[in-house]
Amino acid sequence: MPGAKGWEVCLYSDFTDYQVWCKNFRSRRRACRFMRRELGRGESFYCATISSEEGSAFLTFYWNGQVIIPWDKPWVLSRRQALELEGNGQPGPDS
Repeated sequence: MPGAKGWEVCLYSDFTDYQVWCKNFRSRRRACRFMRRELGRGESFYCATISSEEGSAFLTFYWNGQVIIPWDKPWVLSRRQALELEGNGQPGPDS
């Protein structure tokens, strides 16, 4: 479908209401930029996924309070576990 927004960003929070907020974008680059901006604010969101049904892509990222860490493991982390992750120079989104 022409003009369809093919990339979805979902942000996850585990503060009291377990909020999930999703937004669609036309490009992976814009999706990554939005994800970095929202996680970097350090508010209630600590995890983000970026997915494209068309491209069968699914990426997961965690915010440890200082940097965004790409996550390629088959399990999920709690906020506490994400805060304990160390940024070890792994390439981030759009690297």
